[in-house]
Amino acid sequence: MLKIGRPGWVEEVPRGVLALALGALVSASVVGLRAVGALEPLELGAYDHLISKTSQERARSRVVLITIREEDIARFGHPISDEKLAGAIQALGSFEPRAIGVDLFRPVPVSPGEVQLERTVLDDRRVVLVERAGDDGPSVPGPDYVRGTSQVGFADGALDHDGKVRRALLMMDAPGAASFSLSLRLATRYLAAEPGVEQPVLQWEGDTMKLNGQPLRPFAGDDGAYVDAYDGGYQVLLDYRSAFQRFERYSFSDLLDGRVPRAAVEGRVALLGTTAESATDEHMTPGVMAYGIDIHAIIVDRLLGRALSGEAGMRVIPSAAEAALIFALGLLAALLVPVLSRGWLVAAEALLGLVILGALSYGAFALGWWLPAVPVAIAWYAALGATASIASFRERAERRRFAGLINRFVSERVAKQIWELKDEFLDDKRPKGVRKEITALFCDIEGFSTASERMDPEPLMEWANPIIGGLAGAIARCGGLVDDYAGDGIKADFGVYHDAAAKGGMNQGVQAVEAALEMKRVIEQLNLEAVDRKRQTVRVRVGIFTGRAMLGFLGSPDRLKFTTLGDSVNTAARLEGWEKERFLKETEECIRILIGEPTRALLGDRYAVQDLGEAELKGKRDKVRVYRVWGPAKPAERPESPGA
Repeated sequence: MLKIGRPGWVEEVPRGVLALALGALVSASVVGLRAVGALEPLELGAYDHLISKTSQERARSRVVLITIREEDIARFGHPISDEKLAGAIQALGSFEPRAIGVDLFRPVPVSPGEVQLERTVLDDRRVVLVERAGDDGPSVPGPDYVRGTSQVGFADGALDHDGKVRRALLMMDAPGAASFSLSLRLATRYLAAEPGVEQPVLQWEGDTMKLNGQPLRPFAGDDGAYVDAYDGGYQVLLDYRSAFQRFERYSFSDLLDGRVPRAAVEGRVALLGTTAESATDEHMTPGVMAYGIDIHAIIVDRLLGRALSGEAGMRVIPSAAEAALIFALGLLAALLVPVLSRGWLVAAEALLGLVILGALSYGAFALGWWLPAVPVAIAWYAALGATASIASFRERAERRRFAGLINRFVSERVAKQIWELKDEFLDDKRPKGVRKEITALFCDIEGFSTASERMDPEPLMEWANPIIGGLAGAIARCGGLVDDYAGDGIKADFGVYHDAAAKGGMNQGVQAVEAALEMKRVIEQLNLEAVDRKRQTVRVRVGIFTGRAMLGFLGSPDRLKFTTLGDSVNTAARLEGWEKERFLKETEECIRILIGEPTRALLGDRYAVQDLGEAELKGKRDKVRVYRVWGPAKPAERPESPGA
């Protein structure tokens, strides 16, 4: 006996509640993974990608670069002597820059010219030399004559775990004092010479550094994608967008040979450093490998842009807001699944989510906001996938339970049709019918009425069930759909569903005839058993016709029935009952199979078929050509002159 199981807890929980719970679980998992740093590499990779794809057009930079290249080293040697360096600083000073930065470590003199370099630096307060404090490597002090003064700044940076420079270190705490970076020293010198700038240009508001009144938000160890990152000293996120394309560059030789125009240096920050590969001053950045002088130039440029033009640096939203965003998108993705329900709509949701998330991430980044795109995307797709999977599992379970119930009353295929149209039924709508070519089969049991007269209802049902069940089973095995039972008759349809249209490589007409021949075998076996048990034997009449019909649900709003209607269906019924008295007189055959011309055309030469000529069928205005099928087309079995 078919059992209908109780629904499991997945089926009992309301769809919306289940989706909400799944969305919350997925979102919490993503937030947890992010909190332990599992997503940091992916997020930093996405950050680098956004840096490369959100270039911005900017005004002419306030920084000009004088670079020592391989040809300069070949000409002047390495390291550049103090004499040549002093000459370069003097040449730059004559062009009236606001600040001169020298990104060359000079822990010891490089003869000749030691005294000349010292006098040149001390006589020009615009000059700032460089040193390395040693937090991220060996320390390299500046020359003795600038140590402890404002004419030296450190070159140390804050490296991420992957070795890339994404943050600028502006200040470090030193014993008894604070030391400032080369970049910050140069920016403050530039601002000090800017008309209308309030002095001092560097001020503090609590723990926040301000340049010309513009706050520089300090980096915190959990900003953006970072988890417990080093945030000592005073750091800010670096904005690399269009960073390397806007600096004017001249070589060291150009400067000493007088080929640098005054206008290129006047009123700007002049940075002198090396870009020779042999000098090994390269660093990884989000976009490309960059030299130290490039990174200093970017920091100075961004600091001045912030102080003078109000340019916003890279900003992040608070951690609580990031978690809320992840939860919001995860819950939304999960809750949309039961609303959209159909698979292609869920797929469209996934694609639309990708487009919207991408657009929001790019748009926000272009405005200087670093949003948690990677965890949001993971939460979106994980919640969507988990909810869709559970919904699919739930639907399969519901379908199984539904099929277990409905299959007791209708065929499996009708149950499937009802399931697919369940939403229309639940909305009190009657699904529209479909016009399609089918092959209708009607069969009727001879002798049933006589048996009914002789038997009580209970033994009659016991006798009839194997017969009706056997005939229905024959129809199902050959790809047919049992449409209706009417007392001792059965109505069936072939070609109703695509999955049955080519069953076993047979068209619908062949299927119907095969079903009739299978009925013959069933009746022959049942009649043998009836003789042994001294019960009445039966014979069956079958009518088959192929043509257009309407497929749909017929009945009142309270009770509907899936069926087929049309002239072709009526013709099949008339063929079954045509001249049935003649069939009663036949004693050798237990079945008569009559078909119409359209069905005959589908059979080819597979069967032994007899043309009975045109016949007048009850209710039909025009005559119909009738054929009788005897069996497979084997010469030994083909009768020469069978009766009708």
